[in-house]
Amino acid sequence: AEAPCGVAVASPADHARDAKSVQQLFESMSGSLSAAEWAHVRSRGSERLQEVCFRQLWSLKEAFIKARGDGLAFHPLSRIEFTLAPPLDAAHSDGGLGVDQAIVARASADGCELRDWSFSLSALPADHWVSVARGPPDAAQDAWGEFARTMAVPCLSDAAAAAAHAAPRGAWDIRSVAAVLPSELADGYARARAIDSPPLS
Repeated sequence: AEAPCGVAVASPADHARDAKSVQQLFESMSGSLSAAEWAHVRSRGSERLQEVCFRQLWSLKEAFIKARGDGLAFHPLSRIEFTLAPPLDAAHSDGGLGVDQAIVARASADGCELRDWSFSLSALPADHWVSVARGPPDAAQDAWGEFARTMAVPCLSDAAAAAAHAAPRGAWDIRSVAAVLPSELADGYARARAIDSPPLS
């Protein structure tokens, strides 16, 4: 490994599992977005587009804390603020972005722009969004030093970091869970899915 990388996927209507309305979701997550981010969410108009915009920002934040390695210990999440460049228009916010198109995001943490990080946001099928965060090696939160010891290059030069961030982004290879299971587990997985999702009568 040369540098921290975090990936996060936001699925549609996550709040539905907790029987919350979109507005109740926003109230419960009020500390997760900055004032500017909440203003951007509210500017999207319909409740549907606001919920999508919230998930996009949440996905970016989750990718960032995964890349750092400290997860929700980075608190509150409003400490990191994202700006999408260019801003998503209504069509993109409604899932109209192609699967292999990516939106570049800028971020600041505790008021300082993260110039040595790169962030991208991409649409996936079925209204899912995936974010990728890549940062410098010294951004990894590694209390015991175990992760740092796996790094081939513990510190990147400015030129090397710029080259890494400018490298072409690979296309997403979307596969189902069943497609990546060993053949000996396929029948058990199919039975479990049938139990979990019985046919409608």
